[in-house]
Amino acid sequence: MFSVLSDMVSVVKSPSWHSTRTSSTGDLLTRNKRKMSLAKEKDDLRNLNDRFAAYIEKVRNLEEENKKLKNEAWVTMVPTISTILP
Repeated sequence: MFSVLSDMVSVVKSPSWHSTRTSSTGDLLTRNKRKMSLAKEKDDLRNLNDRFAAYIEKVRNLEEENKKLKNEAWVTMVPTISTILP
């Protein structure tokens, strides 16, 4: 037995009006779902890429801050070390 949707057939004329193409409504629904799914995946990947780029930028900023703090610590420690050593 076939479902009602798969029994329905639509005829679409080509732009040249010379030939016709027949496709079932089920095929059209499947194609539309696939297009929607691909569009959602593309949007999801774009969002993930933006989040990843922001994460990378934050890591770079933290590394730069860490480098500055290490330099400040070294500058602060050098006078202390020189007074301890003879």
